[in-house]
Amino acid sequence: MLKQKGQGLVEYGLILTLISLISVGAMSLTGTTIKDVYCGISEKLSGDKNCQSYYFFDDFEGDLSNWNVVHGTWDIIDGKLHTKSAGEGQIFTDIDQKEYEVELGDVNLKSGDGFGVVFKAEDTEAFNGYTFQYDPGYAGGSFIFRKWANGHEFAPFARNDVSDFDWYNTDHDIKVSVNGGQYTAYVDDQIVCQGYDDTWIDNTKSVGLRTWSTTDVTFDSFSVNPVQGE
Repeated sequence: MLKQKGQGLVEYGLILTLISLISVGAMSLTGTTIKDVYCGISEKLSGDKNCQSYYFFDDFEGDLSNWNVVHGTWDIIDGKLHTKSAGEGQIFTDIDQKEYEVELGDVNLKSGDGFGVVFKAEDTEAFNGYTFQYDPGYAGGSFIFRKWANGHEFAPFARNDVSDFDWYNTDHDIKVSVNGGQYTAYVDDQIVCQGYDDTWIDNTKSVGLRTWSTTDVTFDSFSVNPVQGE
């Protein structure tokens, strides 16, 4: 009897081992890791995104040593990145990636004409690249994609006019997906603008933020992540 019970436990262990090996094999074929599974469960249960594999992450609890301030005044105040510059403000960090998603957590525009997410930027002193602009000052309120060359902006190649949006004094999560020459912007997980341009499709150096006019804005976090599904 004891022998039969012992055999049952051994067989049960072998079955669990076989299931584990099959599962790991399937995960390898799909590019999924045990860490990915653990992080997915952790995020669902606690909302903690720090487990993910980021290209870059800053929650602004430290300093700006990983950033290059090109224009304007940028400070960390109470765990948030803050700028209130008269004129142009620009700040960059290096990532060396072609495809990614830029995510901004709890962005709050206090006043001014708006801010932009800079991506696929090269030569940051007078950059070539793109911006997604959260722009209440454009045509009564618009979400915009622009191309830049030598530090000069072009007319929007994609635009969505939204005059009744809650632009000011409200926290919003912003995401910009950069997938080849296709760009998609989200506000609070809702698509607000999409566009395509391949002029700077091979640019990899930097991402960042810009402001203009008398914008007063805070950012709670800034991350650059792999494109979903990769």
